Amino acid sequence: MINILGSPLDDSLIAFSHTQSLEYILGWKQNATGIRIVHALPQQRCTESGLPEHCQPLTRNIDVGFYILGKGSGTVHQALIKSNYDNFVDRTAGTRKKITVSCLNVGIEGEYTEYCIMPITAQKTLLIVRDWIDTSVCCDNITSYKTDEQERIFQGLLDSLDLLVEPVASDMIAVKLYFGDKKVIEESDCAATKPVARYIPKTSAVADATLRLLLQGVTPEIGEAQGLVSSFDNKTGYFGENIESLLSYYHGITIVNGVATLKFSGEAMAYLNNTACTQEAVKGSIGDTLLQFPSIKKIQYSIDGKVITDWDG
Repeated sequence: MINILGSPLDDSLIAFSHTQSLEYILGWKQNATGIRIVHALPQQRCTESGLPEHCQPLTRNIDVGFYILGKGSGTVHQALIKSNYDNFVDRTAGTRKKITVSCLNVGIEGEYTEYCIMPITAQKTLLIVRDWIDTSVCCDNITSYKTDEQERIFQGLLDSLDLLVEPVASDMIAVKLYFGDKKVIEESDCAATKPVARYIPKTSAVADATLRLLLQGVTPEIGEAQGLVSSFDNKTGYFGENIESLLSYYHGITIVNGVATLKFSGEAMAYLNNTACTQEAVKGSIGDTLLQFPSIKKIQYSIDGKVITDWDG
């Protein structure tokens, strides 16, 4: 189904069969079998503990695995998101025909893993796993295949992929969620946001599906890692007694002549008609997220069937 052409490989890279656990990556209690391509330096590498048992005699600075999963790309995307992996970016791959693959990086302090997902058929997905080292941040003993060269070789591997079947179109749509920019909010602008790339299942109601995903809020792990905040739940009790999440009071969106009307029940006023800064934070995220869609030019809020134009605060 897939050929990996040897163009970017040289004698110092080796390829071998490999079994990859999917529990840590996707939360699935199963393994995937595939091919691993590795370059190893004869240099010792230790973790921050410095303990002998945490040192390895070789340093892998190119380590890429290719695994075919028996599930569609949408299912794989959702599993990554559920595992708190986020912020996908697109790369290209392929020899005869360029294919878009969605990738994300996780890791800290110069040592990262990049996961890329490429749809093959409706029920098969190619999972590409790359462990790589940012030599500008860590690992001074790396003497060959520094970061730029690692990237060149990895992109060469992606470009060398040759699908022997016509790839299906992804069953996911790329969107952006705009969450609060914590640093800027604390310093100057309550409405400041930063985008996070996400994928949603294909639907004709893209704006509604995107807004529902936004209103689920940013997870604590991703929020801390990327400096993001959201004001769509009442876990702290700030919005009042017996007030649930804003998503609980959302009842859909209509778009007519470029005007998006968001329909909420009355309890949503605890969020939408709060203090000036809170209103800006809530509406800033919603507004920036919806205005990414060309069909939306203006946003208004309907509470229990009545469009509200005058707000407190």
